[in-house]
Amino acid sequence: MRQQIVRFGIPAILLVAIASLAAAFLTFSSANAVFTPVVDIRFCNGLPTDFPSSGTADPDLVGNPSCVDPATIPASAASDLTTTFTIPVGNLTPGFSMTVQAGTVSTDASVPNGEKVAGLTALTTIGIFNMPCVTPFTVEAVLYDSATTGATVSPNPEGTPDRFAPIVTDANGDNRADPTSPFIQNNVSFYETHLDPDLDYPGGPNGPNPPITPLARYSGATRVLSDWFLFALVVLPDSELIDFNADSDNRTNPLARAARNSAGQNFGLTILGDPTASLATPSTSPLTDLCAPISITAMLKGTTPGGFTRSLTPSTGSWGYGQWAMSNRDADADGLDNLRDSCPFVTNLNTDADSDAIDGACDPTPINTGSGDHDGDLFPNHQDNCILVANGGAAQVSSENSQTYVVAAPDGGPGNDGIGDACDANPANSQPQGAFVESLLMIPKCIGDSDADDDGYCTPQDLDDTNPAVSGYVSNTGTDQECCNANGDRFGWFAEIHIGTDPLRTCGFTPGGDPASETWPADLVESNSINISDVLTLKPLFGQAVPPAPRRSDLVPSRSINISDVLAIKPQFGTSCTP
Repeated sequence: MRQQIVRFGIPAILLVAIASLAAAFLTFSSANAVFTPVVDIRFCNGLPTDFPSSGTADPDLVGNPSCVDPATIPASAASDLTTTFTIPVGNLTPGFSMTVQAGTVSTDASVPNGEKVAGLTALTTIGIFNMPCVTPFTVEAVLYDSATTGATVSPNPEGTPDRFAPIVTDANGDNRADPTSPFIQNNVSFYETHLDPDLDYPGGPNGPNPPITPLARYSGATRVLSDWFLFALVVLPDSELIDFNADSDNRTNPLARAARNSAGQNFGLTILGDPTASLATPSTSPLTDLCAPISITAMLKGTTPGGFTRSLTPSTGSWGYGQWAMSNRDADADGLDNLRDSCPFVTNLNTDADSDAIDGACDPTPINTGSGDHDGDLFPNHQDNCILVANGGAAQVSSENSQTYVVAAPDGGPGNDGIGDACDANPANSQPQGAFVESLLMIPKCIGDSDADDDGYCTPQDLDDTNPAVSGYVSNTGTDQECCNANGDRFGWFAEIHIGTDPLRTCGFTPGGDPASETWPADLVESNSINISDVLTLKPLFGQAVPPAPRRSDLVPSRSINISDVLAIKPQFGTSCTP
């Protein structure tokens, strides 16, 4: 596992309500590069019956892994929410994930700091002490409501062993943070830095806008081997994220992408550790690798043990929940992301004759029993971000972390490529050193109403409630299907899933291909421009029901082709795009 900045941690799906896969879109793929997360949600407590398994079970959090949704999910009600996020074996590891959630989340002021709100269990695969990444490892955490304003605390400097020790307390020695820990009772400096919308990069030029204040933060920490691992689940309103989009240096930041043209939604992200770490002075760790399979289950309480309402389900109707995730970058497209690839620029042979953790494709001493630290910089090969070039200590730096996002990642992907400057041909820009796989999962859930075919769409919003294969959508609020326009084409994720176009790309199409190859809903005639031809396409369909009229023309989901679909084209008329 190359030393890396964790901008959005591994369990980053944990704030989302997800039921079944409705759609997945990938912006990059190859024969070997695979990133196919699987998600599941239940409106119940699905934690293990002995949670946490290490130590005494917690009666406030123990659940039933086999629990299922109630027959009717109650509307505007406090309900436990269990989400499982799985990355199958052979997949790239995640570099970013953001969630979209329906319903109401109580503000930080409404729930006392230190109130128990969630439990998390992560079944991971790790490598320790420079050994292969094959060891199953379980991490559990109890999460508490945490301060989002007020006094700020900071950990020890980077490179300090056990650097989070000053902000974590563990009075009973169970290797889990106490609810009175400073990082729970106070704001934390690196979260403020990470959520500053006009800060170019940590320590760089800063604009006048203050850091975003989350609606809520749920935090916990677990000691793994010799270090504390901090987990933070942060809820952000889109009205705050729009400040990222307004800053020209941050427009390719995923936080800015998520904010474009969204409609009053809350976004959730999970942060593992310090997301602002510069990597200039990292310390070594017995944990030297992390790989798939990874499966994380989190349960968030609807009502806390102290009787406080943490969240409410949305009003009656069909609601969507979503996860938008990106893999880490893979420079040679061999299916191993740079963070895990001992030969990041050469396709691996999957051989290691001398068992030194360097693949035979680039091992300069392939037949000699090599050292576990080939370049002698005190970083084990599995952990070193430049295995063949000495760059230990302060030299173990990756300069993408000291660039504006539009420079570090102009393609809108993960901002760091996981390759150290000492062996990175373009240390200021992560894009040339690896494409990434992008996945969007948007999931329907019927709240407070009947759903005869159990496809997540309530009867009033379903195009055919007798057939789960027909997943129609008719807006019940006029806004929920417009949420989350990451690609800037003025059509939200839910609308594009109904229409059939790709919600992650803005421009381009495959001539004669299916709608999934198209990217701009208003471009009905596939020309990368919006003109009278697109309007005339709707003319012979006007007034028809959907079906038999194609959903591709139902630009404002309504089960019919009408004036709303024509007006959806109007704001973009006369514009064009370049793929």
